[in-house]
Amino acid sequence: MLYPGETRRAHFLAAIDLQRIDFRGHHDPESEDAWESLVEEAREWTGTVVISHEVFCAAPQERARAALADLDFAEVHLVLTVRDIARQIPAAWQEDLKNRYSMGLTEYIDAVRDRADVEQATGFWRMQDAGGILRRWAADLPPGRVHLVTVPPPGSPPDLLWERFASVIGIDPELCDRTSVRTNPSLGTVEAALLRRFNEHLKSRDIDWPTYESFVKFHLAERGLAGRSGKQAILLPASEYAWVSAWSRELVRELAERRYTVVGDLAELIPGEPGTLRLHPGDVGADAMLEASFDGIASVLDELAERTAINSELREELEQTHKALAAAYERPVWRQVLHRVARWVPPLRPVLRLAARLRDGRPSREPGQAVGAEHGEAAYIAEAVHRAESAERAEAGRGTR
Repeated sequence: MLYPGETRRAHFLAAIDLQRIDFRGHHDPESEDAWESLVEEAREWTGTVVISHEVFCAAPQERARAALADLDFAEVHLVLTVRDIARQIPAAWQEDLKNRYSMGLTEYIDAVRDRADVEQATGFWRMQDAGGILRRWAADLPPGRVHLVTVPPPGSPPDLLWERFASVIGIDPELCDRTSVRTNPSLGTVEAALLRRFNEHLKSRDIDWPTYESFVKFHLAERGLAGRSGKQAILLPASEYAWVSAWSRELVRELAERRYTVVGDLAELIPGEPGTLRLHPGDVGADAMLEASFDGIASVLDELAERTAINSELREELEQTHKALAAAYERPVWRQVLHRVARWVPPLRPVLRLAARLRDGRPSREPGQAVGAEHGEAAYIAEAVHRAESAERAEAGRGTR
């Protein structure tokens, strides 16, 4: 069994690379050729390969067909986990909040129900309409190679969904250590209200997506707010159950007609009785949000403290490396190596300049600037860069004559 990719993000990156999309206006350079890399790993493997991420669901049919064509060397099976939509709507709303959206719950539900032409509503149906996903992905696959795994209802054993999925891909669920699995914790009503207000505030701030993802999504929301005790679950209001149940029954009928392999029970996709929404996110008061903000801020400070400690360690290691480099440079042979590195590997020149500045003990220095004897080691390094760049300019000048 192979789960390809070198990092946890590999399958997400492959999904956005396949679809040729950016995420929240940010193009992740790591996504370049990410899909091709997974395909090549799969091609070289002789056993079962699992490629999985929810973002694949959003792919238009032409990109889904392109993906299947890229995998034509293998017998492809499509596995789709499906949960009842009454639970998906509030879950998707709070996930959008963690991705910097700020639409209120009532407005979100209205947009989803009415299939409004707004980004969050169209995105919801692209990701959550199992029938539409299968029309795009399974059109060219025999029904026997399409597997639906239904998410058990509330109150089921916590490992049941994993056991169902494991049975499809053919592994013993007991072989996997689930104690270290990264979870995607839910926000409570108060915490979601606070994050929505915070996102509104950030609209006037020029904060890029990587910064938001690191500090707000992961540390403020998922570690700080979602980790609070006593959270009140965000539930779909009972007044929405009529249309949600009707849509779900139609979905079940459609899926049953297609004769896919079902692991679980399609009846689990029809919502049960509505729960009691004790507090609507729109009714959360300022005092409750203020209390929640303390936990969120504390989580971000923990992260900053950890990063500060790591940066101090890295700076110390960098200082030691610079000392070793300067000591080695005292030998003529290493001087020649350093000059050649500076000459033929231009990307390393900024590192060499930094080494010179740190050795010199000054904030900046122009390449080739004269230095006193007490700054000899810095001079060696700076001079290597200066000579390399001077040689380049001289060559460029000869080329233009």
